[in-house]
Amino acid sequence: MSRLPSASLVLPLFLCGGCLGPVKTLYPPAANQESRIVYVVSHGWHTGVIIPREHIPEGLWPAAADFDPARHVEAGWGDDGFYRAEKITLWISLKALFWPTPSVLHLVGVGDPLADFPASKLVQVELSRRGFERLCAHVSQTHEYSADGRALRLGSGLYGRESFFYQARGKYYLPKTCNYWTAQALRTAGCPITPIYCVTAGNVLFQTKRFGREVSRGRR
Repeated sequence: MSRLPSASLVLPLFLCGGCLGPVKTLYPPAANQESRIVYVVSHGWHTGVIIPREHIPEGLWPAAADFDPARHVEAGWGDDGFYRAEKITLWISLKALFWPTPSVLHLVGVGDPLADFPASKLVQVELSRRGFERLCAHVSQTHEYSADGRALRLGSGLYGRESFFYQARGKYYLPKTCNYWTAQALRTAGCPITPIYCVTAGNVLFQTKRFGREVSRGRR
């Protein structure tokens, strides 16, 4: 008799084995330790992370200073052509998914996340201080910088004067999507999330709600 597991058992074992647990030195924050609150935001097809500016260590993420006096900054990563297109076409969508293409960071100054994004879904996540700093470093390291260390701003973002696009590192392609990047940010902070499963916004929210708290379901 064969000792190999049947095909019906291999897939569940693979999926369960692939679910990443928390990085115990980072998450969850210990009861006697200072913690930080961030938000995962879903705008439908795209997710990002909303970060409180006041807690970002000086010099760790220089571009966050571009949004003074906003209380928070939303950061999202994505395909340059798709993100900044005036009109989305089938060709732009297919190219973004199946060809490695240049990427951008989209940063938005935010006051109160619940008030500023009433139509978006929000999940609140509590991080350890060290996990929070690692998440900020993850965003900062996604920036492309000039020779003198400045983040390379490309122009106004989707929300006018309160947002900007920046040149980013890394190529965009399936499965390395904007949602994968958001999951990577959370994983860097120690959260029990598996980025490779996070191709869509729904995947990100499904996993994040297991360890975070849903605070807004958006408008229906």
